[in-house]
Amino acid sequence: VYQPLPMPHGRIRPTPHMIQQGALPSDLVVDARVRHAEAEVLVLPREAEADLQDGDPTVAIYNDFDMLAVHSLRRAGARVDFLAENHKVLPQFSKAIWIDFAVAVAGNVSAATVIAIAGYLIGRVRRARRSGTQPLLDLILAKPDGTFLRATGTETDAVLKAFYAGLASAATDPPARGAPLQLAAGADPSM
Repeated sequence: VYQPLPMPHGRIRPTPHMIQQGALPSDLVVDARVRHAEAEVLVLPREAEADLQDGDPTVAIYNDFDMLAVHSLRRAGARVDFLAENHKVLPQFSKAIWIDFAVAVAGNVSAATVIAIAGYLIGRVRRARRSGTQPLLDLILAKPDGTFLRATGTETDAVLKAFYAGLASAATDPPARGAPLQLAAGADPSM
């Protein structure tokens, strides 16, 4: 039976910059380890109200931006998939520009995948800014060691740097560690 994550993609009160860390549910860690045989990065489902699952509690809920993330990262060469194979995608509506991104990464995540993730996030932030809106970020990184990092806020540069530093700590391969550390220091992912 699908269990909603303890870290919903719910709307938070915008703050300049907030970092949270914690432990993941053991079921999520086990599921991610199994699925990491197929993908380095797994997009995590959202906490759903029961009516969104159409009476089937095993259906995981994703939104259209999760689908966009998977397709964009795949085009960039990343091995990415949804954590839950049995899922449903729903449209997202919001007056504010929220950029939600929640992933579980494998310990052997490649530098190319890290750079693809950074490029995707930077691209979304830049598109929001071009529309004249300061985006609100809510980024969750589930690490292979069973912990998570959640970076949220309106100071996008600080939130992205914290997320990239978390990616560096999750990677075991030296080039994959170096890429997010350079990004956290302010490097452009398109370079």
